[in-house]
Amino acid sequence: MLNKQRISAAALVALMSSAGCTSSMERTGSAAGEVAANDAVSVMVINNNYSDVNVYAVRGGDRIRLGTVTGNNSATLTMDRSIYGVTDVSLIAIPIGGFGAARSGRLSLSAGDSVEFRIMPVLDQSSVSVRPPS
Repeated sequence: MLNKQRISAAALVALMSSAGCTSSMERTGSAAGEVAANDAVSVMVINNNYSDVNVYAVRGGDRIRLGTVTGNNSATLTMDRSIYGVTDVSLIAIPIGGFGAARSGRLSLSAGDSVEFRIMPVLDQSSVSVRPPS
């Protein structure tokens, strides 16, 4: 009888402590998520090309894949501070199975900026614009 009470008490303590940790982690996670979202730069890619494209951020010679945008479609991708925070970054869209690339040139970005990267049928005619947070 005494063993059952000890086991029940231990189970109750474990259950209560795990519930407390879970609610604490949820609060911390959501707060961290809000901070991360505020630090992010949104990249709206408008693909007016017929080909699907892979979109990369280039920083210091390293290409970091942001995502894929299907042909004649648009998508919003995000860049976190680890990509744009220290140095200038550029965007490149490379057609899947095609030739050439659309390039943005060097961009100096800050937290909360919005980038619009418009991919044209003739890749050299593609454009980019950066808007600060409102």
